Amino acid sequence: MSRYKTVPSFRFSPEQLCRALENAHVGIVLTDQDGIVLSANQCAQALLDLRDREIQTGKATLTANWRNYSPSNRQILLEVARLGEWMGEISLRHRNGELHRQTMSLSALRDERGNVCRYLGLVSNDALAGLPSRLARSLAHVDALTGLPNRLLLNDRLEQAIAVNRRNNTLLAICFMDLDGFKQVNDTLGHAAGDELLKHVASRMLFSLRDSDTVARVGGDEFVMLLSGLANEDECRQTLNRLLDEIATPYMLDATHRAEITMSIGVAMYPVDDSKPAILLEHADQAMYAAKKAGKNRFQMFDARLEERMQARQRMLTRVNEALEKHEFELYYQPALDVREHRVVSLEALLRWPHPELGMLAPGEFIPLIAEDELARHLGSWVLEQALIQARNWHAQGLALPVSVNVFARQILSMDFPNLLRQLISKVWPEMPPGRLILEVQECQNPLALPRMQESMLACRTLGVSFALDDFGVGASAISSLRNLNLSQIKICQSFNQEQHCARSGSAIIRSIVDLADAFSLALIIEGVETAEIIPTLQSLGAHIMQGYAIAHPMPASEIPAWVEKLKSAPEKPIN
Repeated sequence: MSRYKTVPSFRFSPEQLCRALENAHVGIVLTDQDGIVLSANQCAQALLDLRDREIQTGKATLTANWRNYSPSNRQILLEVARLGEWMGEISLRHRNGELHRQTMSLSALRDERGNVCRYLGLVSNDALAGLPSRLARSLAHVDALTGLPNRLLLNDRLEQAIAVNRRNNTLLAICFMDLDGFKQVNDTLGHAAGDELLKHVASRMLFSLRDSDTVARVGGDEFVMLLSGLANEDECRQTLNRLLDEIATPYMLDATHRAEITMSIGVAMYPVDDSKPAILLEHADQAMYAAKKAGKNRFQMFDARLEERMQARQRMLTRVNEALEKHEFELYYQPALDVREHRVVSLEALLRWPHPELGMLAPGEFIPLIAEDELARHLGSWVLEQALIQARNWHAQGLALPVSVNVFARQILSMDFPNLLRQLISKVWPEMPPGRLILEVQECQNPLALPRMQESMLACRTLGVSFALDDFGVGASAISSLRNLNLSQIKICQSFNQEQHCARSGSAIIRSIVDLADAFSLALIIEGVETAEIIPTLQSLGAHIMQGYAIAHPMPASEIPAWVEKLKSAPEKPIN
């Protein structure tokens, strides 16, 4: 039996908490922001005259049968939203005509942005009049899924911990934690599996902590841990290393589903960082992001230089968003050429940013800074739309060439990506011939994400879209990707071209990849062909489709037709 299923006896497990609430002798009801009842325990259903079927169909309203406040019941919810809680007596007329007086306590529950997302109501008869308000306050401080403290209670605990550590002259570690790979679990196994995983993670963290420590869930897959009374930073580092090992141990979510995740942790040390509580949390959050950028499954201590880097990143995010709104980005296109037939096989759309102060920026100078941000999806959608418009315009001019576009991993793994792509094609080029749009994807490094990636690619192929595997051979899952993904092309990473100059093994690798492409009936494109001297060698190895400066530099869309015409008039050699 796993030791992680055992939670210290002084804490409720999530399952125990749910059973306790369901069988409580106080009515407990949860509504959405409009007062629609989402769930109610047995006592609440009896006291408020609610029916299971009405709740399940969304027809049960908390204030529908209140007599003493109608028709101003909505004002009560507005007051709760403004003040945070409300308590008073209500009169309800049940379906049998009887009038019942109850004591009702309402509390507002807020999301991470501070907006009211739920109302928690507790109702009782007069004999329990003092209980609902106290219980409502207690439940309003608890995360319903994991039973951990929520952000509201964390803020109180943090202030108390700061006071205690200041008084005892000890260190306090504020640790902001985010799960690596959790989104893939949600996308591939479903939200129920994701919820189960979060409960497992909460149990492991509770098991790893001392009684004086606190761990809270503050949003989705984000947690904050307070390690109090530390003698030095090494004690904090040892604790975090143990926790990283615990979290990285595989999880069995049920009899058939196994999940593997890791955790990135950012740490702010008080009083080394003698900031206010809100700033300490912000610093820990910034350090957590730095841990993710450094490779994940690690912790990062906050320092002033890190803050400067994070501020620079935030400025870049803001600037990229502004550039997108101001239409500053451009697409350049680089041909891939079949050197045997002197025929253009495809045109790859490449993002460029003519920065007003810094000059022309290539993607490598700003894409890594936004890859983990939601902005990546917006920018990726813009690139797709512009490339599709250009392909349609070239088609109208008689230039019938496929256009390939690199897509972010978070795009292709998004549940709504195939539908968004369908809408885009219908809007821009509903009569697009099959194969005119090629999406270039990276190798899938997370086995859990592979089924979701397959599903997304299959749905996109029904729209006439083809797929290419970019930078083939970089990851460890190359053969698995060829076998499991419905591809049309693979593109060999540029590093292999450089290697084959230095050793025979490079030539053997390229020849092996050529054979693999033939075996899977895939077109093979050699990227990064920088010099004309290497072209005969690559041809002798069986590689004939090439892309790189020896073929052509990336160029604006307006220059592509003339370049293609020049190629036709001088077919004896590549043009750069």
